[in-house]
Amino acid sequence: MAVSVCPQCGASIAGPELPGQAVTCPVCASRVRAGSQGDAAAPPRIATGPRADPSAIEPWTAQPRPATEPPSSADSHSEEIVLPFDPAAERAEPTGGGWGAVGWLTAVAAFLIAAIGTVLLARSLRPLVGRYAAIEPAVLVAWTRALQSGAEARRQEAAEAVVTAGPYAVAAVLDQITAEDPNEESAPRMSLRGIRALAAAEGSRVADLGLALHSPKANVRIGAVSVLREMGANGCQALADLVAALRDENPWVRCYALEAVGNLGADAATAVPAVVGVLNHSRSDFTRRRAAEALARIGPAAEQAAADLETASSQDPVVSVQHAAFIALEQVRLPKIAVERLRQADPEVRQLCRTLWDGNDELAAAAAAKTLAGMGLRAKDGVAALALTLRHPDKSRREAAATALGKLGLAAAEFLPMLQAAAKEAEPEVRVAAEKALAEIDGGRPAP
Repeated sequence: MAVSVCPQCGASIAGPELPGQAVTCPVCASRVRAGSQGDAAAPPRIATGPRADPSAIEPWTAQPRPATEPPSSADSHSEEIVLPFDPAAERAEPTGGGWGAVGWLTAVAAFLIAAIGTVLLARSLRPLVGRYAAIEPAVLVAWTRALQSGAEARRQEAAEAVVTAGPYAVAAVLDQITAEDPNEESAPRMSLRGIRALAAAEGSRVADLGLALHSPKANVRIGAVSVLREMGANGCQALADLVAALRDENPWVRCYALEAVGNLGADAATAVPAVVGVLNHSRSDFTRRRAAEALARIGPAAEQAAADLETASSQDPVVSVQHAAFIALEQVRLPKIAVERLRQADPEVRQLCRTLWDGNDELAAAAAAKTLAGMGLRAKDGVAALALTLRHPDKSRREAAATALGKLGLAAAEFLPMLQAAAKEAEPEVRVAAEKALAEIDGGRPAP
């Protein structure tokens, strides 16, 4: 039996008689070759370095110290030790790598937030930049010149082309035909021909003005509410936008929005509280007067504003606002006023007014209106009933009433706001009759 000494732990290893045969240390599991003699084997050497005494191995690194003497010939019979593992590598601490689950989730969340923010920012800036550039400058100039032309056919053709091109084209054109006034002291200069052509264009829609109504440029917003003002009852779908425009920072946007609301007539009944707020709280007497005029055009549908109008007609510090509120109060209370005056009217006038309003025969109603128009001052107590007929559901009766009011002249002057609202009606026959009546009444002017 051959005995070998383990170079790692110094334990004695009993092995087979055959020299050079590999055995395993029972203590540290190192592989050791048995010595060639029967007694203890010569001190072995480590395969990875020069020969050294086993006691010279560093305990912390398992690596041999450099030999201080050159190897002697007496050690030439020593065998190499084959280590099954690298002790230094086994003791190495693992190095941290990667972000971990929390780090990756944080990175993904940050990316999503940045992407959503980019999309929202792009959408908010889209109405302000970039899309005007899609319109050729030469085309924009041609449209602008055509809309300001004295030829109606040319204006109509250009307006239809602009509306067909979409909201960005409408906003770009409004920017050209409405001048920007940084002082806000005088009425903005604009092409009324172009504004009216856009309002009357075939296929003109309220949706085409949405971009212009929210433009960062005041002149574009002024142009947009001016188009809605000219559209009259056709612009009722933009009522919510017009109510929002009553709070615009620009006074001319607020002013033209009030006119547009008034031109909607009874369809603007839901906007009455907002208009009353302007009447009561605006510091501009010009704006308060426009608010009273808007309530007058809304007429009996604004009856809830009667108390505020009565207060303004007597307590507003500006006389012109008092006068406008007094006239508006008459329009708001028109049904009651018409009934009270008919009680004092000539029996023939009462019968004619009853036929005009309640009769089933349209031809008889038109004849009654014509008869009232020919009675002159005798029909003065029936004028309020004629003005009330401008709110009749039947368009033929509204047309007949507008014509009769025009023939009565000054006797119908107090009901000019009702005629001005009728001049913005959707029905062309009623519009034409109201415009003629305004021209016939002394001092009457179509709504600007």
